[in-house]
Amino acid sequence: MIWKKYINELIILGALIFMIIGYSYKNIQTDKLYTVKSESYKSINDITQIVGLKNHWDNKKIKEKISKIKKNLSTNNIKSFNLKSRKLTAIFKNLSSKQMNKVIIHLENTAVQIILIQVTFKDKKYKMEIKCKW
Repeated sequence: MIWKKYINELIILGALIFMIIGYSYKNIQTDKLYTVKSESYKSINDITQIVGLKNHWDNKKIKEKISKIKKNLSTNNIKSFNLKSRKLTAIFKNLSSKQMNKVIIHLENTAVQIILIQVTFKDKKYKMEIKCKW
């Protein structure tokens, strides 16, 4: 019967507990919403990067960019230059350091996977063997 004397305080205490539970539930749900939202934005960003890289590596003009290497060198510097489908195998001889650097920089700036670069130095001239694919 003592609880009838303090009924208003008990109602306030119950409302306060209910309010704290509701507030904590709301905070938990908003945190979950923000994490799901940030994960979805991250997934979308990753997908766009993957598509961009796929388009960059699957570019049809890579073959043309690679063939510019052959145009920039004289024919007596090129021992062999095989450009088949998506692979390049080339051997250059009697290159100066500037010519060799141009070839390497051109390959590095193009979206190709370099498998082999072998450079030998003899009599102030360079011999270079390159294998790459894309």
